Amino acid sequence: MATYAAFLRDTGVDGNTIFVNGKTKEIGIKVGSIYGETYYVDNVTGVGSDSNDGLSWKSAVATITQAITLSNAYRAQTANAQKRNTIFISGGVYSETVTALPSRTDIVGIGTALTGNWTIPSAGRAAGCHLHGLYWSKSGSTSLVSFTECSSLEIDTCQFYAAASNAIGIEIIGCAKTYIHDSTLFGNNNFTHGIKFTSGSCYGCRVERNRIAAQTIGVWVEDATHCMTGQVAYNIIYNNHAGGGGQCDIGIDVNGAYPPHVFSNWISAADGILIAPGFEDWIIDNHIVAAGSGAIEASSS
Repeated sequence: MATYAAFLRDTGVDGNTIFVNGKTKEIGIKVGSIYGETYYVDNVTGVGSDSNDGLSWKSAVATITQAITLSNAYRAQTANAQKRNTIFISGGVYSETVTALPSRTDIVGIGTALTGNWTIPSAGRAAGCHLHGLYWSKSGSTSLVSFTECSSLEIDTCQFYAAASNAIGIEIIGCAKTYIHDSTLFGNNNFTHGIKFTSGSCYGCRVERNRIAAQTIGVWVEDATHCMTGQVAYNIIYNNHAGGGGQCDIGIDVNGAYPPHVFSNWISAADGILIAPGFEDWIIDNHIVAAGSGAIEASSS
């Protein structure tokens, strides 16, 4: 939709008009009032420069950080506060450190590999940032990526490769309404913990349709984490580490006081699912393969 808004701007057609059968037609919703700017990042072709405006591939900026700065500056204007921006990142390797996210912005990778540190502290938090089609891989960090207090964060069709010292793939710290879906966490080293929700209010979070390779815990909601109204569903969880035999120690651990619903996951682990006492009815229709059995240990219903 952001690219459509850019098309409207470039062609001079206002946001209240669409094309139907080669002719313009008025519509009731003014697209231009909802969708904001589109920014472009390119550090590969030599065109990108942080002195550019970033509003086209020909005037792309060179760094993701500069695109985030421009997006935040645009939305800081009163008239643009409710608009949604898009950032496209060209193919190539980006090793920069990112410590802040833009609010109400889609960040879209086009064959983009990220090898820098993406640890977002509370000072860099954002609301409604969506990450699409990005690939992360780096060594020497406890968490491959970490997000703090970024409400309504979405991680979609991304890949996370476990390099040396990556104990955690994705760490979510106090981010309400996080949605992680259709993504892959993998690698010969494997993560110790695939996706970890750490402390604070993570209510309404959803983890769906991911493939998660982990040695110890696939999805872990820590005891002090409030993840009520959330769900962990349709994930494949296993251990791909050499000698791991396909089994992680615990598939899903939501043993705290405020667990999410857990249903329709495929889990290969010594212990399939741990959930807080009294919430056993929230575990529904999961396929669990026990350690060493080579067969189904139990399917919850």
